[in-house]
Amino acid sequence: MNLFLEKYENYKSTVNKRLANIIEETFVDSEVINAMKYSLNIGGKRIRPVLILAFCECCGGSMSQALDVACAVEMVHTYSLIHDDLPCMDDDNLRRGQPACHIKFGQATALLAGDGLLTYAFNIISKAEINNDVKIEIIKNLSEAIGHKGMILGQDLDINTQQNLTLARLALIHSLKTGDLMRVCALIGSLVAGAELSSQNLASQYGETIGLAYQIRDDIMDVVGTEKNLGKTVGIDKKNNKITFVDLLGISKCKQTVENLSYEAKRLINNSMFKNCEFILKLTDYVLGLDI
Repeated sequence: MNLFLEKYENYKSTVNKRLANIIEETFVDSEVINAMKYSLNIGGKRIRPVLILAFCECCGGSMSQALDVACAVEMVHTYSLIHDDLPCMDDDNLRRGQPACHIKFGQATALLAGDGLLTYAFNIISKAEINNDVKIEIIKNLSEAIGHKGMILGQDLDINTQQNLTLARLALIHSLKTGDLMRVCALIGSLVAGAELSSQNLASQYGETIGLAYQIRDDIMDVVGTEKNLGKTVGIDKKNNKITFVDLLGISKCKQTVENLSYEAKRLINNSMFKNCEFILKLTDYVLGLDI
């Protein structure tokens, strides 16, 4: 295992252990808690919490400072996946190679599990051992990124504006639906570390850039990938009559766009304001399925 993958696995393992401890702290035995545990524990790359931890360290902080906040954001992400898979949204039966939450527990319990993870995430942030002013900034930025001006708006536009969709409109949808949470993860890492505003801004731009690139790659993989390597149903966009970047650009142009966005993201952080950013440079290519 190379040094990058070793560090990535260490981040993932640390997040997974802490997530298991956090969810056990509920001390409640119920179907909704079981559904929350199931959805958190069935795997995943943990890209968003890894971004937080990596940017915290890159900006001079420590992994332990940002760990609980990183876990809280993974809970937010998991909530969004549970809801995204529901029949009223993308109607997918698979998630991370396992039955989707609503398939295993029923739609009502899945809906409550998503709600439970979302609300519990903010409880975890409120109790994190970081400066209260930083907590307020994190809560403000995270709630905006996932709320009616961010991820929820992106989901709404994704559902309701499929007719005559332009490239600019599609990019906006996915910048909101996917990019905003990626953006805020990089920002949160820099906030916890106490980075200067200029570093926070560069971190945000980086997260936004790879968020868009990640979505374009996801559109590619929905066409050329397999259920085994994706962990979800292939061709779900076509099934739901959704226009994707592949529809508008073709696969070749999409691949080139991902490479261009990867280059731009790495340019943003290959900067003297960041310390030891080699891991994030490699993480960029790893997340986007490029060579590491």
